[in-house]
Amino acid sequence: MTNFWDIILTKLKTILFYLSSKLAISIEFPLSSSDDFKQLSLNKKIYTYPLPREFSTNDRLDLHLVYQTYSAVANYLQNISPTNDPSQADLFFVPINLHGYQIKNKDPSKLFKYLKYLGKKRNHLIIATGDFPNRGNGDKYGQAYVKTYQWLDKFILLALESSNDLIPNVDIGIIPLNTLSDKPFFNQNVRKYLYSFLGTIEHRFLPANHVRSKLTTIDSGRDDVFIGDKLNSLVKSDLSKQYQSMDDYELVARNSIFTLCPKGYGSWTYRFYQAINWGSIPVLLSDDYILPFQQYISYDQFTIRIPEHDILKIDKTIRNISQEKIREMQRSLQENQKYFTYHSFFTMLNDTINKYIL
Repeated sequence: MTNFWDIILTKLKTILFYLSSKLAISIEFPLSSSDDFKQLSLNKKIYTYPLPREFSTNDRLDLHLVYQTYSAVANYLQNISPTNDPSQADLFFVPINLHGYQIKNKDPSKLFKYLKYLGKKRNHLIIATGDFPNRGNGDKYGQAYVKTYQWLDKFILLALESSNDLIPNVDIGIIPLNTLSDKPFFNQNVRKYLYSFLGTIEHRFLPANHVRSKLTTIDSGRDDVFIGDKLNSLVKSDLSKQYQSMDDYELVARNSIFTLCPKGYGSWTYRFYQAINWGSIPVLLSDDYILPFQQYISYDQFTIRIPEHDILKIDKTIRNISQEKIREMQRSLQENQKYFTYHSFFTMLNDTINKYIL
């Protein structure tokens, strides 16, 4: 019974955030709270800069998904081990939602005049929840991030875009919070699909040779595969006989043994973590993505990684996996779902800051 109500609460939180974006209203109902890290202990003091309101960009409506991650991590940094005395601080948190500026190609560098304690030592934290590399000058696909902020080299980044652009043992790759839940579970129903992908395939801002555009060229010739950008009513009705969900993405994943997880604008992808949460073995198609918190999570036990140039071999690769290996990976996925809760996220983040940020 407890598990049932945990599921209902998580669904309610997600629905409320969705409605807030569609109706253009603000609903203060965070996916995580201080309860998720109140028992943790940080061996460093953090001073949060009291920035003017002009730096509090309100992007909850048009960027509500990444805002959830920013809001939760900011809440953690501001409350885990706070100090109002800068002289006692080991780290300094700059509470600016960087993605809100990057997606609009605005440069908030004028905030520097308020960062009185920024020096040569890299001890200032900024949360970066964008789709593209935050450092370097890589291809930004022409939509946003006309150029990166070179001044970011002075900061420690907590970033969703976990790639080689981040500085090893300095920056921290993080997991999107809205893909987690209080208690993930593995559903035992019969799964119609061997593998599937539901999501955006073509987009005008993605290059023609992007891995997503190649998904439609996968030729399985069988009805145990679904690849598309939407579900029709007949498919929904059929899948709902095995598992019921108002979320089409979840409905497909919980009816799939494997879920294809191609990169999007950046190397990271929501679908990878959603698949884990929903009990489907993720198949990662993103060459540059560095999976976060690998020191805690043995991803190779319950995920598959296929090079982007081998996408046309996916069908053969997956069908060559034995039933015994599939059951083994499913058991491992179920065991490792414990790492994909709000509490586990903050435990891993807290431990990483304790051990690796000097």
